[in-house]
Amino acid sequence: MQKYVISAILTLLVEGTVSGVLTRNKDWVIYVSLVNLVTNPAVNLLYNGLKPIMGHDGRMVLTAVLEVAVVITEAILFHKYRKKERPGLKPLSKKACLFCSLILNASSYFAGVLLQKAI
Repeated sequence: MQKYVISAILTLLVEGTVSGVLTRNKDWVIYVSLVNLVTNPAVNLLYNGLKPIMGHDGRMVLTAVLEVAVVITEAILFHKYRKKERPGLKPLSKKACLFCSLILNASSYFAGVLLQKAI
């Protein structure tokens, strides 16, 4: 359980910071955080539930599949929020939302990898 909490906190800190730096919009940072409060626990539960079935070699494939699913899911949710003008935020295309999701998830994924290496 503690591992899930640490993962969620790290994700919220990294993705919240990156989205804040990129947009300087508090509402967007809150939305990104809310989306992550759904996707992060879901991915961790799926990963930990499926990794015994996948074996050692399948874990990389499982990680890749789950990360791609998260990037796509978050891009869809981001687009639903950003398809119309909001205070301080211009609309974003589907491609821009996909790129945004990719950047945010890559930043939190690699921060997690670096943290694991450091521990």
